[in-house]
Amino acid sequence: MKEKKNPINFPRIYYNDFLKINNIILLEKKIKHYIINVLRMKMGDMITIFNNTNYIYYSKIINVQKNKIKIHIIKKKKKITNHPSVYTSYK
Repeated sequence: MKEKKNPINFPRIYYNDFLKINNIILLEKKIKHYIINVLRMKMGDMITIFNNTNYIYYSKIINVQKNKIKIHIIKKKKKITNHPSVYTSYK
């Protein structure tokens, strides 16, 4: 049985554009090189995409071309902020 990966371990990629569930986006050559050659990922692997919103998008690599990678956005989740609810002060 294939072990299911934990989304916390998915690589995070910044994408400077609008993201929406079920969209397919193209990642250009520089990002493609990083994902395929550095991280050694392949078609079917999952990554996390984020932009300037308070959401992260779980995405799947669906196609690898010479200079581009196609990513299918599967799920959207609100980012968890690490703002403390209790502040301390020292004199």
